[in-house]
Amino acid sequence: GVHEVDRYLTEKGRADARSGAARVAASGARIDVVLTSPLARAVQTAELLISTVGLSGEVRTHTALLPGAPASETVDALLEVPGGDTLLVGHAPDMRRRAALLLGDGDVPPFSKGMVLCLELATVGEAGRLRWAHLPGVVEVVQTLAELREHRH
Repeated sequence: GVHEVDRYLTEKGRADARSGAARVAASGARIDVVLTSPLARAVQTAELLISTVGLSGEVRTHTALLPGAPASETVDALLEVPGGDTLLVGHAPDMRRRAALLLGDGDVPPFSKGMVLCLELATVGEAGRLRWAHLPGVVEVVQTLAELREHRH
């Protein structure tokens, strides 16, 4: 079998990434920096997002987004970014823990593949807020954690 590090996105994974990218593009989000797990499928997801949304800054791989890395390392990684809008690309279930830490809310529902959350952080390390979420197969944009919980439970 293929080693976890080398596993590529499946066709469904590419479709989910394109769907998420279209939602990000429609939101008008400007992405200054992309932080992605160094695993192949995460880098591929980041590339699909970038090709759809556009990028004014750089792409960085970061071990803080590897599966199993402590959520607190995500905060450290964000502190290394010079500011602006940062896109994080990682792996479930770790992204749920990262979102919970960044939002200061332990009741973030499980992530599905292709799910995109837009968080607003006034200051890294302080609780942020959910601006919107895109869930594969859900037409409407989810705008609150309560709505997100409703769709995911």
